[in-house]
Amino acid sequence: MKDKDYLREKYLKIRKNISNMDRIHIANSILSKIIMLKEYKEAKLICSYMSLEDEVYTHVINKKILEAKKTLALPVVCESNLEFYKVSDLKNIEEISNFGIREPKRVEENLIKENIDLMIIPGICFDEHCNRLGFGKGYYDKYLANLANNTFKIGICYDSQIEREIPVTNMDILMDLVITEKRIIAI
Repeated sequence: MKDKDYLREKYLKIRKNISNMDRIHIANSILSKIIMLKEYKEAKLICSYMSLEDEVYTHVINKKILEAKKTLALPVVCESNLEFYKVSDLKNIEEISNFGIREPKRVEENLIKENIDLMIIPGICFDEHCNRLGFGKGYYDKYLANLANNTFKIGICYDSQIEREIPVTNMDILMDLVITEKRIIAI
């Protein structure tokens, strides 16, 4: 089995080769799969993220969540942890993190403290068993480990970011589904 550093390098290169037009098309394809899910239809509070330049373009997904009158929350990196803050307008997200990611402002009354129904989660790659490989800092795994078990976790990525099997530890949190433009992978 390939090690995590090798896989990160491999899949970050693959991501960089996807054009902006393809990213938007792929995001719309993934969105169409998400909104058909029972878990999405029933969700009131959805956590998502603001994509990096070469990730699946989440703006279309986040916009759809807001249009559906669902509560959208986006992450903020606070030291070595994630916090999620409610947002009502994507135009007001102007903070740029140390990682170059757009983040909502840290306004205490917008901090998510209640149960999250659904989370849309990034990854450098996923495997056919719904395992996720991130950047290696453990932000999402730490956050997910403290969530209620009823939070439905969806990893999204390009189909070219699916590995047959990735190495995992007991700290890695399994996704309920992984959705690409071509398929839905379930546990």
